[in-house]
Amino acid sequence: MLEAVSSPSAAQERVSLRPGLAVTRLGFGCSRLHHLSRREGEAMIGAALDLGLRYFDAAPAYGHGLAERILGRRLAEAGAADVVVATKWGLPTAAAWVDLAPTPMMRPAALSAIASRKALGAPAPLLLRPEAMRASVEGSLRRLARPRIDILWMHEPDVARLPDPDGLMRAFERLIAAGDVGWIGVAGFAEASYPVLEALSAADPLLQCDEASWRPERPPEVAFGALSQGPQSWKASGIDAETAAARLRAAAARRPDGALLVSTTKPAHLQALVAAL
Repeated sequence: MLEAVSSPSAAQERVSLRPGLAVTRLGFGCSRLHHLSRREGEAMIGAALDLGLRYFDAAPAYGHGLAERILGRRLAEAGAADVVVATKWGLPTAAAWVDLAPTPMMRPAALSAIASRKALGAPAPLLLRPEAMRASVEGSLRRLARPRIDILWMHEPDVARLPDPDGLMRAFERLIAAGDVGWIGVAGFAEASYPVLEALSAADPLLQCDEASWRPERPPEVAFGALSQGPQSWKASGIDAETAAARLRAAAARRPDGALLVSTTKPAHLQALVAAL
């Protein structure tokens, strides 16, 4: 178990993104969990829980469902009832195929799919249709082993992939009314996300976008990329821990009532970030 942070950290404080939706100031992004074994991944989620984080962000595209499975297993084991769990939909993924593999073979199947897509190139982005969203939500609920997805983000959408915004909004409303989803949102880089936000303005979605380019007139409820001003991990950009901590504090000061996502495969790195706030 990690040592307790020496004094209360702003990372553990709750911020209200919407009425009835409060998350810890620092959220854990699961985008790199599939680089770990199942045991290591579950230990990473456990470390985040031990450090007081209660907001977790996953996606079927992260390891073709592996991140959702790891997160769901560890949260169920911990009995953590006070967490907020977000996932996404909209990027092509082989998660449904990986789900068919026997449990011991899921990680090899996912890694095989990752290698194949790197060799062949990523498939073209799909049109964002209600039926695809419904199928994605059903798969995510099974992998996460949860009765509800607290926030469902559209994963890196753009307006060219929105053939029927009104139909999509009606589908959002049905998922919320059924209790499968709590809130909906748009998650991606700012340049593409703001036009989608405008197209879906009647649904009043949440916004998650990159720290480097969000607009002051419409700040995101959640920001990513504060550490490396690109990927969430400081390791990916080659910066040191002191620089990562300074950037995190700057992002927190810039958006005092929003949440920040960080992603790491090292419990000690996460502990340093929590202490930095």
